[in-house]
Formats: sequence, structure tokens, C-alpha cells
Amino acid sequence: MNRTVMLVAGEASGDLHGAALIRAMAEKDPQIFFCGIGGDQMRRAGMRPVADSSGLAVMGVTEVIGSFLKIRKVYKTAEMILASLRPDLLILIDYPGFNLRLAQEAKKNHIPVLYYISPKVWAWRSSRVQQIAERVDKLALIFPFEVEWFQERGVDQAVYVGNPLMDQAPEFREMRPDDVLASNPVIGLLPGSRPGEIRRMLPVLCEAAELISQKIPGARFILSAAPGTHLADIQAWAAASGAPSHMEVVSGAYPVLDAADVVAAVSGTVTLEAALAGVPGVLVYRMSALSYAVARRVVNVPYAGLANLIAGAEIMPELLQENATPEKVCEAVCMLLQDKDRRKLHHHALSEVRAALGSPGVAERTAGLALSMLGDS
Repeated sequence: MNRTVMLVAGEASGDLHGAALIRAMAEKDPQIFFCGIGGDQMRRAGMRPVADSSGLAVMGVTEVIGSFLKIRKVYKTAEMILASLRPDLLILIDYPGFNLRLAQEAKKNHIPVLYYISPKVWAWRSSRVQQIAERVDKLALIFPFEVEWFQERGVDQAVYVGNPLMDQAPEFREMRPDDVLASNPVIGLLPGSRPGEIRRMLPVLCEAAELISQKIPGARFILSAAPGTHLADIQAWAAASGAPSHMEVVSGAYPVLDAADVVAAVSGTVTLEAALAGVPGVLVYRMSALSYAVARRVVNVPYAGLANLIAGAEIMPELLQENATPEKVCEAVCMLLQDKDRRKLHHHALSEVRAALGSPGVAERTAGLALSMLGDS
């Protein structure tokens, strides 16, 4: 019997993981009809889009306000499709402000909900735990420490499936010889995927690259253009931001991680990707003053970086807000390149983070969970 599965992902990372999940489910049951909200990756995997997800990926108070009408329009469309199509299963991927509201609508319509990549309620807005308990039938967790956290709060439907980054993580890299790193290093720049953070952080990273090139003339730079961004736009913005003329721009994070000895990365999933690849780095982030003031009041974790949270220590130096300057990025990157003892400690800590996240096969395990819910519906 044909089944309908609706998926919703509002950001580039969710689009990537949603696509892998669609492929894994389709391999087990080719008759499933997939529809929903996502990006190019999910569409190519076989999902029929019901609304345009571009412009949904925003972070911070001022950014959300600026995109409110767009987000509201897409939400109303999703709500209408959910009520009229009545899918056999709704799969929500991260993006909590939008998705937890949609989960409530699904509950009203007696549609089972699988939430893949839980809202990070252990970091902020822990009041959402009750919403998750009431609106979500199964919660697929991607960090090992989340299981105990949710169970202690009575969310018994939480299941650890592993981290989806393990499904595409490259081999853990060994460091190149010290003399090469001191004179001819390759430095990766990862400015994020959201338009707002790219506009804020790309100039900082490009100016830092120019400062590093003055200190280490043999340094080579590779800049990542995230999925969903246009390579030509990133190249033009980088040139306008004072990037070294020999900087290379590539599509996606993995070509950067495959080549780089050290990275300067905007806070987010990509910092964990760097850790899993064994590439030491510096985390850099700056948001609007209003967003930061709100974040300081509601965020209750000691680190911004996922690798640091998993390690329980600052294994990736964090430069936030007023510390996110080209000069400080330059200093932190050069220290990693030139202090071999510090670099080796970081590299060992990164290997422990990778070990903590378990084995590949996350999309297949999550697909099995989703199919079991279809069997019960």
C-alpha cells in the first residue's frame, strides 16, 4: 500500500540530512510518496516540494523579524497541506520554532510525528521539553548526551540514532609535518550557510586571511561556499572584503576540510564537521547586539561549539562578538600552526569527539525508525 510522508527542513544542514533519510527510506520501500519543505538536496532525493524554503534559514532576533512574513507564508502553506493531504507520517528536521508549531497541528489531525535532530533544548528554551513530550511520537537524537537529558525529564520516546555527520565524514586525517605547517600551511575559511552570517562574518575571515598571509607568506587559503549559495557571489564578496588574491573558492565544506591544515569556521554544524575530519580550528561568530543580549539571557551551555560541548572543554578556541576580529582570528590560527604541542593536544581531543559520536549508518537507522512508525499508523 502506498504511503505518504511529509518532511520539513528549514536550513541547509537539515536539507542534507533529510535527503539522506529520503534515499534510505526509498531504498527500503520504493512506493512511499515524499513531499514537504526543503532545499535542492531533498528535491533531488525524490521529495515533491509544497513550498519554497529559501529565506527560511535565519538566526537571531533581528534576523527573524526581518523574515517574518516569508516564514509565516510558508508555515500557513505547510499547515494547509498537512490538513488536506493528511500524510501517514510527518518527519520534522531541526528548525524548532517552525516545526514544533507544525507538530501541534499534526497532533490535532492525528498524524504521527517523528522529530529527527531534536531542538537543542538542553542549550536554551528548555521550556520546550513539555511541547516535545506532548506533540512528538518519536524523537531521534544525534548527540549521545541527549538521551539521559531527555529521559530525566520524562521524554521516554527519545531514541539515539547516532550523528548523521558520521555518514559522510571523511577519514580522520593525520597532521602534516611541522615544518610544512609553519611555512606552507593550507588554511580553510568556512563563513557559514545563512545569508546574514555570511554577510557579517565573511569580511572578518577575509581580512584575517590577509593578515595571516603577511605573517606567513607561503600560506594558501581555501574558502567554502555553502550549499544554496552561489559560487560567483561568494567570490565577489570575498574580493570586496579584502581577501588575498590567491584565495581559492570551492563549493561545500568537505573540499576545504580535505585540504586544510587549520580552519577558521563560523559557529554551527561545520565546526563539528571539522572536528570529525581531524582538522584543528578556531570558532568565530558575531550576531546583532540585540540577538546577543537575548542569547546571553537564555543560553545555558558553557560553549558555542558542538565539538567543545561534546568534549566538555574548549578544544576549539571560541572568538565571539567583540572578540571576533580579524586580528584575533589571525593570532589564534597562527598559534595553532606554530605551537606544535598545542596542535597535537587539539588533534587528540578531536579524535575523542569522533569516537564519542559512534558509527555510520545513521540515515538507515532513522529510516528503520520511520518505517516502523508507518507500520504502526
